[in-house]
Amino acid sequence: MIWVSVRRARVSSLMGVIALVALGCGSDSTQATTSSVDSTALANTPVVESVDVPSPPASFAEVEDAYAKSLEGLFVEGRSAVDQLIGNDPDALHARFDASLAADMSVEDLGAMIDSAFGQAPLTDSGTDRAFRQSSTFATYRAELGWGDDVLLVTAFFNDATEISRLDLEPLPPLPPDPADDYQSQVTFRLPFEGVWFVIMGGDTAIENHHVVAADQRHAYDIFVWKEGGTFSGDSAVNENYWAYGQRLLAPAAGTIVTAIDGLPDQVPLESTDVTNPAGNHVVIEVAEGEYLLIAHMQPGSLTVAVGDVVESGQQVGVVGNSGNTSEPHIHIHLQDQPTFNPETATGLPLEFTDYLADGMTVERGQPVADQFIATG
Repeated sequence: MIWVSVRRARVSSLMGVIALVALGCGSDSTQATTSSVDSTALANTPVVESVDVPSPPASFAEVEDAYAKSLEGLFVEGRSAVDQLIGNDPDALHARFDASLAADMSVEDLGAMIDSAFGQAPLTDSGTDRAFRQSSTFATYRAELGWGDDVLLVTAFFNDATEISRLDLEPLPPLPPDPADDYQSQVTFRLPFEGVWFVIMGGDTAIENHHVVAADQRHAYDIFVWKEGGTFSGDSAVNENYWAYGQRLLAPAAGTIVTAIDGLPDQVPLESTDVTNPAGNHVVIEVAEGEYLLIAHMQPGSLTVAVGDVVESGQQVGVVGNSGNTSEPHIHIHLQDQPTFNPETATGLPLEFTDYLADGMTVERGQPVADQFIATG
C-alpha cells in the first residue's frame, strides 16, 4: 500500500491530526477523571480570568462573500495538481513544490512514489474534493481518487504563492459498519457557542470528517471560527491570534458533569501536540442514560464546572483552548455511550442539533457537515 506524507515541519500537525483523530484515537493513556491528572498541576493551575476576545461573526452574511472569494483559484490549483498526479507527470508536479518541500523530495523520488501508486492500481478522478483557507498564506485542498477498487485521499497544502508546501497520499479503507447508524437521541441539543462558526470536520465520509475512522468519534465535529480570510490573524504560533481562542463554551444540553479534566497546557498551534492526553482539558456531560457528551481542548484553568455539578443547557462550562492532540484552537465535540474518553471501548453516537442555521438557512434538527457556517437559530 502507498503511505507517503511529505511535509514541512511547521505544518506537520495540521489537518491530518486536528482534534481527537488518528494519533489520539490509538492512545491507551487517555484521561478518565480529574484524578488521572497530576493533582499538583491541577491545584497550581491559575483560573482563567474573563477577558475580552474578538466576537465571532454575527451572521452568515458577514462571511459568505469573503469565504467564497478566499477559495477563488484554490480548486483550480488543487485539481491541476491532481491531474498531474493522475497523469503521472512528476516533473510538472514537482515544479510546483516550494523550496523546502522540493528539498525534502527530489523529482526522482516523487516519480518513484507515483509509479508505486500506479503499480498497485490505476488512479482516476472521482470528482469528490473540498478546499479550505486557514489564512492568507495557508490553504488546503483534498480530493478522493479512485485507486482500483479502493480510494486514495490526496491532501495538498498551498502557500500564498500557490506553491505546494506539503503533499499527503493516504489510502482510505472501507469504513466498518456503524453500530449506532440508526440511533437517535431523545435529547434536545443546542450548539455549544455563540455567533457564527465554521465546521471543518463533520459528516459521515472520510473527506468530510477524518474522525469517521475512530469508533468513538464516528459522528464527531471540529468547529472553528473563520473570519477576515482565515481562522487566525498574525503569527500562527500564538494561540491568542486565533479567533476561536478564549470563546465561551456552552453546555449543549442539561445534565451532570461526570468527567472534568483541567491543568493540561495549551499547545503551540501548528507546532506541538499532546498525544498522551488527546482530549486535553475537557468535560463529559451525562445528558441521558447511556449518552455522554464530550467537549475537548479547553484552556487550562478555564473549566467552570466540576464532577457532580448539574448544568443547564446554555450554561458556560469553560473556554476554547488548544490543549491535547490538536493543531489549533477549536471545539471538538462528540456524543458517546461511555462517561470517559476511551477510544478502545466507546461507541460514538449521532449528535443532532436543533433550531440552528446552516449557511443562513434554518435547520429544525440535523447534523452539520463540513464547510458549513453554523449558528444558533
